[in-house]
Amino acid sequence: MKTIPIPAAVLSSIFILFTAGLAQTPPPPAPRSGIPSDIPVEEWREFKHEAANFSVMMPGKPREKSLTVGNDAGKIYTLIAQGETLNYWVTCSEYPIPLGTPGGLDAARDMALSLFSKRNVKLISETEISFGKYPGREFRAQFDGGALRSRAYVVNQWTYTLMVGAPGADESKQLDSKKVNDFFGSFKFLKEPQPAEASAPSMPRPEKESDKLTLPARPASWREVPSPEFGFAVWMPNEPVRKKIPFEPSNRRLDINVWMAASEDSLYQMIVQPVLVAPRSEEQRKTFFGIALSGILSGGKVELEDEKSISFEEHPGREYKLRTSFGVGTGRAYIIGNTIYFLVVLPVKKPVEGKDTSAEFAKFLDSFRLTKDPGAAK
Repeated sequence: MKTIPIPAAVLSSIFILFTAGLAQTPPPPAPRSGIPSDIPVEEWREFKHEAANFSVMMPGKPREKSLTVGNDAGKIYTLIAQGETLNYWVTCSEYPIPLGTPGGLDAARDMALSLFSKRNVKLISETEISFGKYPGREFRAQFDGGALRSRAYVVNQWTYTLMVGAPGADESKQLDSKKVNDFFGSFKFLKEPQPAEASAPSMPRPEKESDKLTLPARPASWREVPSPEFGFAVWMPNEPVRKKIPFEPSNRRLDINVWMAASEDSLYQMIVQPVLVAPRSEEQRKTFFGIALSGILSGGKVELEDEKSISFEEHPGREYKLRTSFGVGTGRAYIIGNTIYFLVVLPVKKPVEGKDTSAEFAKFLDSFRLTKDPGAAK
């Protein structure tokens, strides 16, 4: 009997820790002309952060906040300093896995913008940059009452985001001043960053594990597949293989859960993962969807052709048109409470000439239903 290999990029790893931290951190105050008398105005000094392995020049003595997320799954550090008319922020976040690109940079950008989501923030521009051998991105945004310029870098399992906020529309071009450029340019590591330990989970690990799986290629024999644990049911063309893949070994409730079944020419996947905290803004939802999708695309065998917003019983979702070398598949992702549900169907060989697979794809995608209150799904 022929078997169908599972493509490398069929599993998504959800970027959750940055969201968890920012959800509990109120937006920094808007820039103001005055500054507390105990902090000398514009007296720049070097600030060294041993735990996050960096130093940076900032005005005065920055206020520091730190957060440990979910059973020591990660740490977030934030520095806030205020000059005469500008605000300066540095946020660095450690994760249990090395982060991918561009997913990690997309998340850093979207999370930075989410700080200003209540002030009608709008992304103006973004440019790919680098910090030595590490990838980065610079972006600019406007929001009610101010403008923002930021640089973000992905360094192994860390992200570093530097931001400067200016009042008004920044008509005086303060964000392009030497002072701001010197702030960005002062960022450096205290010592060469080290990659994650070999025992730590890495982003490609779920993909490599999925390569080990094979499914029998056989005629479809449709049946409903229920999951009382996660409160859903879906129809699949054959009895699926279920796989649990650890996202963070010390917190098994974050395991990625995958059900996979194959017909003669297509692969059907139901991917479910709980997250630490439900997204609270459109920017955060966009980040969750983006990184879920990047898990599908990261292997290079699947390309995104198109996407659109959808919903499921008023829960936000995205639909993706996905192209492989054998044809076009579909993905649908939903955020329901603190759980991501991602349905993906991909062609894995050329269909018989004249065969229309769209009805079979729809039978799978449209069959998804909840079997209990989303608030009770764990």
